[in-house]
Amino acid sequence: MQNVLPAYSTRTRMSPRAKWFGAFVTLTLTLSVVSLLAVGPKAVAQVAVSSSSSAAVSSSVQPAAASQSAAGAQSPCAAQTNELLDDLLINGTLTKKQYDALKEHNAERCAAQEAAIKAKTKKESLYVTASATGIGIHTGNFDVALSGEVNGFYIHNRPYNVPASDYACLLCETTDGGGTSSQVSDGIIPGWLMMTISTHQGGWDESVNFGVWASISSVNQSGPGVNFDSGASVALGNPGIDFRQQFLTVGRHNVGTFKVGRDWGMIGQEAILNDMALFGVGTVSAVGANSTTAGTPGPGEMAAGRIGSGYIYLDFMPQITYATPDLKGFSAQAGAFQPLSDAVATTLGATTVSAPYTGNGSPMFQFKLNYSTPAKFPVAVKLWSNYLVQKMSANASDVTADPSLQVGQSIKAYGMDYGGKLDVKGFSFVAYGYNGKALGTTAIFLAATSPSGVARPSHGYYVQGLYTYKKWTVGVSDGMSALLPANAQDTVSGLVRDNALWIGQVRYRMGSWASAVAEFDHNESESSTVLTAPKSLSNTNVATSDAVAVGVIAWF
Repeated sequence: MQNVLPAYSTRTRMSPRAKWFGAFVTLTLTLSVVSLLAVGPKAVAQVAVSSSSSAAVSSSVQPAAASQSAAGAQSPCAAQTNELLDDLLINGTLTKKQYDALKEHNAERCAAQEAAIKAKTKKESLYVTASATGIGIHTGNFDVALSGEVNGFYIHNRPYNVPASDYACLLCETTDGGGTSSQVSDGIIPGWLMMTISTHQGGWDESVNFGVWASISSVNQSGPGVNFDSGASVALGNPGIDFRQQFLTVGRHNVGTFKVGRDWGMIGQEAILNDMALFGVGTVSAVGANSTTAGTPGPGEMAAGRIGSGYIYLDFMPQITYATPDLKGFSAQAGAFQPLSDAVATTLGATTVSAPYTGNGSPMFQFKLNYSTPAKFPVAVKLWSNYLVQKMSANASDVTADPSLQVGQSIKAYGMDYGGKLDVKGFSFVAYGYNGKALGTTAIFLAATSPSGVARPSHGYYVQGLYTYKKWTVGVSDGMSALLPANAQDTVSGLVRDNALWIGQVRYRMGSWASAVAEFDHNESESSTVLTAPKSLSNTNVATSDAVAVGVIAWF
């Protein structure tokens, strides 16, 4: 049967109006793509999501995947824009020629953008910015921090009337009968500047540290070392400058921290850091005291705090140490230190007082154990203990200097300290003690043995109470250090038996750095020498002195 239906083409014919509308849409979308390529991939992605139909997005997956597999992984910039171009090509919005041109332009633009970002990132790594905390800067992967303190005090010291010719006492901390003295000097510590450069590399926290200490007083320049210098109150003087610290640390939070270099020791560390005299003066004169010249300050042109009248000076020593991570409030440290000799017998050459023992064939070892209550506790408690041990032996040169020794003769020196601190509602209490054999007094191993090399026992303690109300802090402390004879044959005359110190202090915090300090100090020293003109019949070998100090100290 002949088909009588009209014949229609399978291709739909478009009206002129439809042709113009299609051309307008094509032109509009093309211009939109070009514009989006200029403003960046985020805008392209937004248009792709809002304008493409779900069918178009679904159909675009295959060309995009094919393109990515052929060209390899694309950057986010190129991938987002190329996905839209694929959609427009499939929908017939773009011709193949337009598609290729726009895709090439997009690749060039993304490469330039990524190069600019890399250049900017590299340049920003060289910028110097303020440190997040403290005083310092951040540059690249490194932090540079500064800390320290500056202080100055007017000190008026009045020894009791004990004639200087009758009172000779090595290591006694009460000044002699040279008369009253006035001085402007540092307190227990000189000016101090610490620079720390730290970084985090390869999972390790690393730092290098440099500490410079400088007194405001002038030095004598002829003494056996800055810490034995009694100062020089003359014109054209120069201050003492001491590069005490230089060490590095390397650590991880779950491993602990290793330290190598020169830094302070462990024994006596908490004692001096919790001593309220750290903000003030304490003993006016210590090593180098009892000079007949009035007004000469103590060791290193500064006061001594409670060093030698409550604890042994911790000192700064070459060391290799390890500190554990915090273990629920507990922590420990251990280290090998440069072995020391008795400075009285060696540096001062007083072999009639103690033995030199310079044959140090093994290092000094020090150990520490600490405990602190968690921060959430209403009462803050800290407990600590430190231990020191070193073998000391005599060599041929020691026997030449002190014939009472024998080559190879040796002793084991040891010392132990222990203490605690309690803080609650503005009150702070500290109790501390130490004891040892051949530990010496004032500093490690000073007058530690008899001239024949027998260990002298020593011990000491101090107790302290402080109360802080708003900007005011009031405190008192009392303590002493004793050095006992080694045996019945140890009858050295003119050597300290004990030093005692009582301190009363008031502080007013003026700002975040500076505090004004007023202090009263009462010293008593007992000598092994029996005075021919004693101040009293009951205390024939005891001298006393009082000092008043006012000044300002700033920590930063």
